[in-house]
Amino acid sequence: MPHRHVFTWVAPLLLVTAALLFAAPEARALAIVVPGANANVDGISGNAMPFSTVSSMRYQQVYGASEFLPFGNSLTFTEIRFRLGDPTQLGFSGDIDDIQLNLSTTAANPDGLSTTFANNVGADDTVVFARGTLPLSSAGVGSDPQPFDIVISLTTPFTYDPTLGNLLLDIRKFSADEVPPTFDTQDDGLGGGDPVSRVYAFDVNDAVGQTDRFNSIGLVTQFGDGASVPEPGVPTLLLAAFCGLAVRWRAGSAGGRI
Repeated sequence: MPHRHVFTWVAPLLLVTAALLFAAPEARALAIVVPGANANVDGISGNAMPFSTVSSMRYQQVYGASEFLPFGNSLTFTEIRFRLGDPTQLGFSGDIDDIQLNLSTTAANPDGLSTTFANNVGADDTVVFARGTLPLSSAGVGSDPQPFDIVISLTTPFTYDPTLGNLLLDIRKFSADEVPPTFDTQDDGLGGGDPVSRVYAFDVNDAVGQTDRFNSIGLVTQFGDGASVPEPGVPTLLLAAFCGLAVRWRAGSAGGRI
């Protein structure tokens, strides 16, 4: 009696599968702070670049892939966040009238960016904030550190695989306007060793920029908003297993081997 044989071992599996499918899915927080060591600790200083300068600017910052690897190899970013440079800074609201942001996967390492901007750009270079006006604001709540509430919502999401290289943020600030505050910045000094560094020029059209004397400065940055979202992997796999069992049961009922 093939049907009875199938039922005795398939039925319990189907019950377990159904229970897991309808159980509350596991949630994970999509918030990656780089440098990770500064997630809950202020960076060493505040810095005006690239948003608080009275000139146009080309600014590139690299983020080490090792900071992202614990989160997986397919990370889709829809926003980038910064925070005020110290607890005493007040809230602000202002616009950068003409700016563009790109992301790409780069072979350049932290503390190893080329001063030639084009040499740092990866093959997957993507305009993630289309050229235009960028509103920026912060509540300035006085906490130490301040919250990551300076939000840039990307007009085009970017999917990043940290196994393929480091992450490059490439900012072209065409207008000479500025927003008033300084932004939280990490700098490990002459020895480097932190996972960020930058190269910049005070003219957006310059092909060659400069690095800092200490070469390791970078904005403390959060990718994502920290909201919990369902983890889809387990239910999807269980549903696939259920379908596989159903196919094998049909084969058994038709006289095939199980």
